[in-house]
Formats: sequence, C-alpha cells, structure tokens
Amino acid sequence: MTYDCLDLAVDVARDELKLKIISPEHADRPIENQEQGAAINTMKHDFAIRVDEPIEGHPVILYDRGVPSHIGVATFVNGQWQCLHNLTGMGVVMERMSRMRIDAHGGVEGFYKWLS
Repeated sequence: MTYDCLDLAVDVARDELKLKIISPEHADRPIENQEQGAAINTMKHDFAIRVDEPIEGHPVILYDRGVPSHIGVATFVNGQWQCLHNLTGMGVVMERMSRMRIDAHGGVEGFYKWLS
C-alpha cells in the first residue's frame, strides 16, 4: 500500500483534530511531480483555505523540485514551528520551518486551514 503526503495530512487531521477529511483515492492521484502540482492547485480550495500563519495540525503546501506539489502538516514543537511530512524513500520527517528553503525549489508555498 502507498502512504503519501496527503495520507499523512489526512491522518493527522482525523486523529489529532477529529476532522473528517475524505481525500481522493490513490488511483485518482497523479504520481508525477508536475501532475501532482496541478492536482493540488486544482483541489486545494475544495479542502482548505489559505491563511497567513501556520495552524497546528493543518496543511502546509511545499515546493518539490520547483512545483508546489507536496503537502506537510504544521506543528509547534519546542517553541518553534515544524513541518511534518512524508518523503518517498525516507518516510515521515519533521523539519524546522525556519530552516526550510524559501525558494522555488523547496520550501513553503503557503499555510492552509482545513475546511472540514
């Protein structure tokens, strides 16, 4: 079974925030980076609204190879914002947002709040 970045974000929303987010089936999710970016851009407003600051347990859209096509989860740990996300080949990782690159190749595209 595939467990991707959207699965992680939805699991956190369900388990920690008690929200009922129903994501598209794996078969309906694109695999290629450019296609993922297009799908996220098209669907993100069906699931979340953009906000100015991170919100604990809510989505963060990240750049992957220059395309906003990766989803993380904002979390506040040890007095600083972190981004929990799932990387292919590495599993679930947590990175300090202050250390993430803020450029077009990898970093934060924006913070979001689940609609549900």
